[in-house]
Amino acid sequence: MVEPLPNDIIECILDYLDKATLKRCALIQKAWAAPSQRRIFKEIELEANYPSLERLIAIFNEKPHLASSVRYLALDLNLIALMVPIQVSIAEVIQRLSNVNKIQFRNVNWHTSSPLLRTAMSDVLKLPYLTRVTISWLIVPKFADMASLLSHATHLEALEVRFLYFDEGTLPNPSALAANLPRSIKLNEFVTDDIGTFTWWFQQESCPFEVRNLRHLCMDGISTTRAYRSAGFMVQHAGGSLTKLELQLQSGTGDLDSIHLEHTPNLESFKLGGLTETATIPWIRSFFEPRTLSGNGAHPLRQVTLLIDVQSLYAAQWQSECDQYAILDVLLGNPVFASLELVNIVLNVSNSIYSPDTEKLLVGKLPFLKARGKLKIDLQTPRWV
Repeated sequence: MVEPLPNDIIECILDYLDKATLKRCALIQKAWAAPSQRRIFKEIELEANYPSLERLIAIFNEKPHLASSVRYLALDLNLIALMVPIQVSIAEVIQRLSNVNKIQFRNVNWHTSSPLLRTAMSDVLKLPYLTRVTISWLIVPKFADMASLLSHATHLEALEVRFLYFDEGTLPNPSALAANLPRSIKLNEFVTDDIGTFTWWFQQESCPFEVRNLRHLCMDGISTTRAYRSAGFMVQHAGGSLTKLELQLQSGTGDLDSIHLEHTPNLESFKLGGLTETATIPWIRSFFEPRTLSGNGAHPLRQVTLLIDVQSLYAAQWQSECDQYAILDVLLGNPVFASLELVNIVLNVSNSIYSPDTEKLLVGKLPFLKARGKLKIDLQTPRWV
């Protein structure tokens, strides 16, 4: 007779299987059923599909312990007014969850969500193990509604908010945002495409979030003067603790003096994107030069990623533009950056200049980085190239 596998071996095997295989494993024998089911229900996605919701409720009715296996909840409401039975079913599923540690809300229209569903969404954010929340495409009547919703997540460590829409033309009176104890929620990671609005909120005395100790900061869609100033404030405010910084710019060069390495003495990874080939170099100089001139010693930076939109229409024009990138060798070849391991340059190029020489021209301007194996260049082109 074949001896059954020890439980710890079974657990290790199941960790590498997808959901379809796990469902088959759950039928093998009792020793495989429970751990397989836990993994099947570890992540659930709720959509406006009434039959699917009812099946999930029936499963939880038959085996209530499976609801406690859920660690990740994704809710997608398609930005539409849902029928009452669907909203009731979604709320019922959410109310059964007790051990969720990561939530994603997508395409949620607060206007058309029932009070029952709103309450369920607010309550699930109060769960003691919840540390990560991602929100994308949220429509709320007022910014205060979104602030109130997030204020329930008292154990939050990582927050991502993109495509937030609220009806107010201006931000509310700070007194309308009072909620938890100020600065009681300590964020480690923050990602947004509306840094202006959130910087304003973070600066209010009533704000429950403390961002001074952020380790990862990602700011997208930086295009207006207000957004540049807000980005500069965040880098200076949280710079002492940052190890990862990502900036996605949409126009111009903004206030170059407010964001540089002297504000981020512990930074290990820096990513800059959204600029053209001509606008990138001024940013690079303003970001790195203050450190090379400060005399403050070695910096722990290990990786730099540059996403560049190449607008040159001809190979000769691109060759001319490449000359300016020689400054990268000068700056990053400085002994201050001895810890640097990789400079990854991603070029978004057009059909007209795409060729093997596109990469070679740039590599030729960066002999130091190339010779030391620190340079990686990727070309992104239209699918038909």
